[in-house]
Amino acid sequence: MASRGFTDDDMHLYGLAQQFKELSDDEQVAGRIIVLNSKGQIVDDVSLSEADIEKATNRLWAGNPVNGLTVADADIASVGDEAEAFLADGGDV
Repeated sequence: MASRGFTDDDMHLYGLAQQFKELSDDEQVAGRIIVLNSKGQIVDDVSLSEADIEKATNRLWAGNPVNGLTVADADIASVGDEAEAFLADGGDV
Protein backbone atom coordinates (compact mmCIF):
# COMPACT_ATOMS: atom_id res chain seq x y z
CA MET A 1 0.00 0.00 0.00
CA ALA A 2 2.70 2.46 0.90
CA SER A 3 4.32 1.99 -2.50
CA ARG A 4 1.14 3.34 -4.10
CA GLY A 5 1.32 6.45 -1.94
CA PHE A 6 -1.73 5.66 0.18
CA THR A 7 -2.44 8.22 2.87
CA ASP A 8 -3.84 7.44 6.31
CA ASP A 9 -7.28 8.39 4.96
CA ASP A 10 -6.80 5.97 2.05
CA MET A 11 -5.95 3.23 4.53
CA HIS A 12 -9.19 3.90 6.40
CA LEU A 13 -11.09 3.70 3.10
CA TYR A 14 -9.29 0.45 2.29
CA GLY A 15 -10.24 -0.87 5.74
CA LEU A 16 -13.86 0.05 5.07
CA ALA A 17 -13.78 -1.87 1.78
CA GLN A 18 -12.28 -4.86 3.57
CA GLN A 19 -15.17 -4.85 6.04
CA PHE A 20 -17.62 -5.08 3.14
CA LYS A 21 -15.59 -7.95 1.70
CA GLU A 22 -15.76 -9.79 5.02
CA LEU A 23 -19.59 -9.90 5.02
CA SER A 24 -19.59 -13.30 3.32
CA ASP A 25 -17.85 -15.48 0.78
CA ASP A 26 -20.91 -15.54 -1.51
CA GLU A 27 -19.66 -15.07 -5.07
CA GLN A 28 -23.01 -13.98 -6.53
CA VAL A 29 -22.71 -10.36 -7.65
CA ALA A 30 -25.74 -8.15 -7.12
CA GLY A 31 -23.80 -4.92 -6.80
CA ARG A 32 -20.38 -3.36 -6.61
CA ILE A 33 -18.91 -0.62 -4.49
CA ILE A 34 -15.93 1.30 -5.85
CA VAL A 35 -14.11 3.20 -3.12
CA LEU A 36 -12.47 6.41 -4.32
CA ASN A 37 -10.25 8.71 -2.30
CA SER A 38 -10.66 12.48 -2.24
CA LYS A 39 -8.55 12.76 -5.42
CA GLY A 40 -10.81 10.34 -7.29
CA GLN A 41 -8.25 7.50 -7.25
CA ILE A 42 -9.57 3.98 -6.75
CA VAL A 43 -8.61 2.64 -3.35
CA ASP A 44 -10.49 -0.67 -3.70
CA ASP A 45 -13.59 -2.24 -5.17
CA VAL A 46 -15.99 -4.72 -3.65
CA SER A 47 -18.48 -7.11 -5.22
CA LEU A 48 -21.50 -7.85 -3.03
CA SER A 49 -24.23 -10.45 -3.19
CA GLU A 50 -27.85 -9.53 -2.55
CA ALA A 51 -27.56 -10.93 0.99
CA ASP A 52 -24.35 -8.93 1.57
CA ILE A 53 -26.07 -5.72 0.49
CA GLU A 54 -29.00 -6.36 2.82
CA LYS A 55 -26.66 -7.22 5.70
CA ALA A 56 -24.50 -4.13 5.15
CA THR A 57 -27.52 -1.85 4.81
CA ASN A 58 -29.07 -3.15 8.03
CA ARG A 59 -25.81 -2.91 9.97
CA LEU A 60 -25.05 0.61 8.76
CA TRP A 61 -28.62 1.72 9.38
CA ALA A 62 -28.61 0.28 12.91
CA GLY A 63 -25.17 1.77 13.64
CA ASN A 64 -26.22 5.27 12.66
CA PRO A 65 -27.25 7.03 15.88
CA VAL A 66 -29.86 9.02 13.97
CA ASN A 67 -31.69 5.84 13.02
CA GLY A 68 -31.25 3.25 15.74
CA LEU A 69 -33.48 0.81 13.85
CA THR A 70 -33.10 -1.65 11.01
CA VAL A 71 -34.04 -0.39 7.57
CA ALA A 72 -37.55 -1.15 6.33
CA ASP A 73 -38.08 -2.58 2.85
CA ALA A 74 -40.15 0.51 1.97
CA ASP A 75 -37.16 2.72 2.80
CA ILE A 76 -34.93 0.62 0.57
CA ALA A 77 -37.50 0.90 -2.25
CA SER A 78 -37.54 4.71 -1.97
CA VAL A 79 -33.74 4.80 -2.19
CA GLY A 80 -34.02 2.53 -5.24
CA ASP A 81 -36.34 5.06 -6.88
CA GLU A 82 -33.78 7.81 -6.26
CA ALA A 83 -31.02 5.62 -7.70
CA GLU A 84 -33.07 4.90 -10.82
CA ALA A 85 -33.65 8.62 -11.34
CA PHE A 86 -29.93 9.26 -10.82
CA LEU A 87 -28.99 6.64 -13.39
CA ALA A 88 -31.65 7.86 -15.82
CA ASP A 89 -30.00 11.29 -15.70
CA GLY A 90 -26.69 9.68 -16.72
CA GLY A 91 -25.35 9.04 -13.23
CA ASP A 92 -23.24 12.16 -13.16
CA VAL A 93 -21.88 13.12 -9.78
